[in-house]
Amino acid sequence: LLAMASSPGTTSSSVSSPAMRKLVRSGYGSPEDVLSLVTDAGVPSIEGHAKAKEVGLVKVKVVATALSPADYRFVEGWVRLVIQERFPAGLGLEFSGVVTESSSAKYDIGDEVFGELDAEDSGSFADYCVAPETNIASKPNQLTHTDASALPVAAVALGAVKPYASKVENGRVLVLGGSAATGAYICQLCRNVFKAKHVAATSSNVDFCLRHGCDRVFDYRSENWWEDTKKTTNAEDRPDYAVVFDCVGGESWKRAREHLPPSSTFVTFVPLPDGPVTLSNALGTVVSSLGRGLASTFGAQCAWTMVMAEPNPDLLDEVATLVLDGKLKPVIDSSYDFTLPNVIDMLKRQKAKKVKGRQICTIHTEAEAQEGITPR
Repeated sequence: LLAMASSPGTTSSSVSSPAMRKLVRSGYGSPEDVLSLVTDAGVPSIEGHAKAKEVGLVKVKVVATALSPADYRFVEGWVRLVIQERFPAGLGLEFSGVVTESSSAKYDIGDEVFGELDAEDSGSFADYCVAPETNIASKPNQLTHTDASALPVAAVALGAVKPYASKVENGRVLVLGGSAATGAYICQLCRNVFKAKHVAATSSNVDFCLRHGCDRVFDYRSENWWEDTKKTTNAEDRPDYAVVFDCVGGESWKRAREHLPPSSTFVTFVPLPDGPVTLSNALGTVVSSLGRGLASTFGAQCAWTMVMAEPNPDLLDEVATLVLDGKLKPVIDSSYDFTLPNVIDMLKRQKAKKVKGRQICTIHTEAEAQEGITPR
């Protein structure tokens, strides 16, 4: 949802490039078939952006961009039913970089910012991108661009946990998928910010989860989290969870419904099946969501809700402060240079779920960040 504002006069850097590098998708399909890295793409302009008359915009020289699970879904066309794209299209949403042009009263040329693009503007795997001021925040000098590019998902995690702060505090929390980027941030937030009494997670990466704030990790290859809830018939002694944060989907809700009491809350980031969005499974999700809500209202099962993530500059500011205060660590799996083979490898690893945290692609080095930019 946009913060509507009148735009001040646009300012731009004294140096601009007539063309740029950009990862381009020619259509839907496997990365090898539809991706190319062009060197003569047009540099995006603020004036040509669809929201130019609605909200302040910034053009950003991208220093680092993070690959998210959404990206391979875009490449393979999993979301074509809900997001209509025109090709050639770009790739990437989460980024950190330096402002080179601005129609925003909040940001000026030379400012370092981080945030994410709207889904329909996917294209942070490029030298430059244009973002609304409502999607970004100032990058603290103490943070590298690599670290900052891994934080937009932390803001989503913070926004998901906050409404349940009172249940998390001194309570027991379960994170399904604790080694996913979202899950690892939730584990840290519940432990270090919201002061949970006990943080458990499911993951095959046990040591990783323990390092990110967990007290107990269920290795799903050999044990089931719900077995703990059946160890005693004494309700006071049962290790029930006040809140379950679901980052994996699948059978998660079925197990929660069967084994958790009505006082628990189930929060999912993955309401749809793991695969292409079809009319059938989209309608099925809507119908089942209504049913889950009614059942929760009447106390027949634990409460069910799904996360509706939207860019939020206040949450971005908060997670940056938490990093500086030592309460949150950027969760980064690996870093890559900006080449086509590297990006294809990143996408394959993401789809195969071999990633712990965010994969980062360096578009420009930290040293190159301010080159050619003259602050106003």
